[in-house]
Amino acid sequence: MNRLFRLFYYICLALLLWLADALLMSFSGQLGLSEALWGSVAPQRLLLRLFLSGFILLWGLINRHYRRLSPAYQRLLFGDQNSASPAVRMHYHCLRLAALMHLRPSEQEALRLLCYCHDIGLVGVPDSILEKEGKLSREEQDILDRHIDLGAKIAANIPQLRRASTLILSHEEYYNGGGAKAMYGRSIPLSCRIFKLVQMYDYFTHPHDGGRVLEPREALDELDLYSGQILDPDVVDAFRRLMTDQRLAGAVTQYIFSS
Repeated sequence: MNRLFRLFYYICLALLLWLADALLMSFSGQLGLSEALWGSVAPQRLLLRLFLSGFILLWGLINRHYRRLSPAYQRLLFGDQNSASPAVRMHYHCLRLAALMHLRPSEQEALRLLCYCHDIGLVGVPDSILEKEGKLSREEQDILDRHIDLGAKIAANIPQLRRASTLILSHEEYYNGGGAKAMYGRSIPLSCRIFKLVQMYDYFTHPHDGGRVLEPREALDELDLYSGQILDPDVVDAFRRLMTDQRLAGAVTQYIFSS
């Protein structure tokens, strides 16, 4: 549908250019409108119209092809699962999963921002807590948990991050209600349920604190253990399908780049 809409858009632009030139000739008194549209137009002017209209249509086709195939554009829009940056890797998986689960474009944009700014509130947590090895005390854990509210307040006051501020409040929630805000099940925004799964998957599949790095299929099995507890079972199932069904993954990727 989006591709058909874009094609219709460029055709309309070409027709509008043709009509605008005809109206200009008509208003200037050179020809009547019907004659200015085609019949009595000088060959040179007609060729110019055809050239400009064809250029608009060709530009539309080239622009669509470039957006769909350019690796640089894909990395900018879509992230990169092999990036050294956890935020970029999470962006890649979150966007694919969000498309599969039919999040609206505005929700996808908020989720993209969440990937990059979810821990912005850590600027207010003392280094002694952030760098501490081993288990935190109850008081230290309470201080660490405050980074969620602080991060939401910071994002709410930055126009470019405002969309993500409400998601920051819920991004640490568990599906069974055991998170910092004790939100439960589907009362947690779907964007945050998607983010939580992708965050855990990235943690399992990349080096972290000396822990063992899991292969993708091992990580999927590990995620199943948290289904219904930390993770939304529907999101777990959707992610497994996305990671194991190449045809589905290809269709989702094509949908993202054609929309």
